[in-house]
Amino acid sequence: MGIEQRQYPRALVKVEVAMYDIVDHRFAYGTMTDISAGGMGVATWETFELHTPLSLNFELAPKYVFTKVPADVVIMRSHTEFEGRNFYGLQFHHLDPLLKPTLETFVNYVMGKLVQGQIKGNL
Repeated sequence: MGIEQRQYPRALVKVEVAMYDIVDHRFAYGTMTDISAGGMGVATWETFELHTPLSLNFELAPKYVFTKVPADVVIMRSHTEFEGRNFYGLQFHHLDPLLKPTLETFVNYVMGKLVQGQIKGNL
């Protein structure tokens, strides 16, 4: 999906994420590569099928801790920065009403820091 097709702006990050595969009842771990109010990119050694439902836990900063965030695998592709790992685009769904504005606030904060030159590359 090209950036012009995105509904929400994305912040580049490099954050660990714990994933629970609801269908196969297994835990997996990966590295979040970007995040928006609509979803995130994740690189992992694990393998998931398209449309696999996941439950996500991650911490973006001490006041931005998220648990049991529901998401589905919507994109699978290679990712050059994480050679050898699988890359997945995850779409959030059925979010807590407070989660989306909180994610938007975080992304806007990171984007503002990038524009100001206070952050270089990934958070």
